[in-house]
Amino acid sequence: MNNTTSTSSIDTLPTLPLHSSNELHLAERSIKSLVRGSAFFPPQAADKDWFKRTSTASSSSSSSSSSSSSSSCPMPSATTLCEDDIRIGKLIGRGGFCEVRLGYVNDDRSSCNNSNQQYAIKFLSPKIEKKKGQKAFCRGAADLAIEARFLSLLRHDNIIHLHYVSAGSFEENYNCLDTQHSLRNNNLHHLGYFIVLDYLHDTLYKRIKERYIPDVEMITGKSPTKHECSTCIGSQHYSIGTQQRRWLDNLPQWLHHQAALTKSNGNVVQAMRSLLVKRLEVIRSVASAVKYLHEQHVIFRDIKPDNIGFYYTSTGEEIPKLFDFGLVKELKKKNRVTGYGENALYKLTGKTGSRRYMSPEVAFCHAYDYKADIYSLGILLYEVATLVGTVFEGYTYHSHEFEILRRGCRPCLNLKEYNYWPKDLAYLIDDCWRGELRDRPNINKVIERLDMSIDELTTPVQKRELCQKVTPRSIITSISSLQLRKNINAPQA
Repeated sequence: MNNTTSTSSIDTLPTLPLHSSNELHLAERSIKSLVRGSAFFPPQAADKDWFKRTSTASSSSSSSSSSSSSSSCPMPSATTLCEDDIRIGKLIGRGGFCEVRLGYVNDDRSSCNNSNQQYAIKFLSPKIEKKKGQKAFCRGAADLAIEARFLSLLRHDNIIHLHYVSAGSFEENYNCLDTQHSLRNNNLHHLGYFIVLDYLHDTLYKRIKERYIPDVEMITGKSPTKHECSTCIGSQHYSIGTQQRRWLDNLPQWLHHQAALTKSNGNVVQAMRSLLVKRLEVIRSVASAVKYLHEQHVIFRDIKPDNIGFYYTSTGEEIPKLFDFGLVKELKKKNRVTGYGENALYKLTGKTGSRRYMSPEVAFCHAYDYKADIYSLGILLYEVATLVGTVFEGYTYHSHEFEILRRGCRPCLNLKEYNYWPKDLAYLIDDCWRGELRDRPNINKVIERLDMSIDELTTPVQKRELCQKVTPRSIITSISSLQLRKNINAPQA
């Protein structure tokens, strides 16, 4: 589909306000700190002309390049691009610091020699300084520069690919007063420092709501997030107080409905298993990207449905991709505070990431390691497998800290509606979101067990008991199991 009619040149956008080079010192210091003592970045990555090192051959590489180790290749995957070579389209995303717009690159500069190839143009929000102050501008500029450095060396099928970065220095891109080159009116910039990425046509967050849940509704006649005659649709298995009691009052009727539906149509369970396979394969792709990051001694720290997108290749194949690398961090030896090898813990910034997916050790500013990502992956796996909606929705900051992070309460996993799951799936989720990081599996074990679950779902098994008969005793057992499970090993603040 050709969307070029809805685009405009950069000149139609207002120019950025003038800045001082002092505002960009944080970005420059952050890049130098990024490279100092790094086993991932070569020393040249701190140079201002880092992206100019890219050869013609490497700049034309595909976004679905091999996932071989990037640490052995000191050349960045992206090359530089001027604003004049871009056409800007609609706004497709906005975060705390940045905006993302649909964009196109002129024929003579496009990596695929196609001016209709869609890209995502990410840049600092023009109004960030006015809305959030100078510190936010400095922090945002630094984070975007760090993200570009990381993505320039990361090469994996399930990680968003960096195609271009803006040409020129930070001072030129942000119209610094003490840069004569930028003071000429015809050279004032409109976007500032920008990066050009794969265009992702959908996110996992949207797909859960707009495709996965409706698919289940078509098969079962019921939404996995709603229960018949329930007066509190927003309540979920881990809810407490009056809302949970109301949900429990209606559970027997819902369970009987599910059992009757499965008995009357034997294909329902198999259809549910087929849908689950597709969802688990997405998580398997994400886990593969996380494994690659951990092999590079890099931790993502913000795994959630909003940061997983879907990319169409030139052949029409859809590939899940991890994106938004603003919080990634290399685990360096100098940050290690205890242990060695797989048992090493690192002193890194706490309270980093999205609260619902944040592990207890990160939330409480304790030392942590790669297994902070495993906790987030467990929460994500639960959301995708159950489709019950956004996890811990409705919890306040303090109730989430007390119930989830300190007491170790978790959603219930042994309900009747999950009886079509593979045997190990609930145990895998339970192991991933453990409060004590030592109890969580590493990413290799997670992938191995995900593969086993997918194999179990896709391999025909004769005379499998997919749905147990619902009896009054089993209903009582199901209701009793909704009591919040407490992890006695939950870390203390």
